[in-house]
Amino acid sequence: AQSLRRLKDAGATPAWFTLALTLREIDEDWLMRFSHGMKRLARRAHVSLIGGDTTRGPLSVTVVANGFRDKRSRCGSPERSIMTIDKMED
Repeated sequence: AQSLRRLKDAGATPAWFTLALTLREIDEDWLMRFSHGMKRLARRAHVSLIGGDTTRGPLSVTVVANGFRDKRSRCGSPERSIMTIDKMED
C-alpha cells in the first residue's frame, strides 16, 4: 500500500507492481492470508501483479510499484514512468 500511495503522492497513476518474497519456511496459512490481502489491495488500486520472486531466507517483502504521470517533465517528455520501491525485513 505504501508504494502505491507514494506513486499517487507523486501525481502518478499506478499501473502494476512486482513482489519479491523471502520466507524462512513455508506456512500455508500465512501465505494464504498474505496473498488474499495482496489481491484485495491490487483490486482496490486497479493494478496487476506482473511478476516477482520467492526465495528461502530471513523474512523480506519487497514491492516495486510502477505508474505513469501525464505531466510534462523538464525535458519536455509528455509522459513519465515512475517507480517506487518499499522493503520490509524481519
